[in-house]
Amino acid sequence: MTKTQAQEIVEQMPADFAAEELVERLLFVAEVEAGLAQADAGETRTQAEAEALAKLWK
Repeated sequence: MTKTQAQEIVEQMPADFAAEELVERLLFVAEVEAGLAQADAGETRTQAEAEALAKLWK
């Protein structure tokens, strides 16, 4: 995330907001960007692979 992106997120927040809301929004955007970068790098799993992994968690 760049400083400009963080500033844009702050500007999108309402006039009054809790600091926790801003932190949650920043973390959410950072995680989405990381996921998109992984997908662009081909680091994905098929539906069948995801289902097989989920079965191991039970």
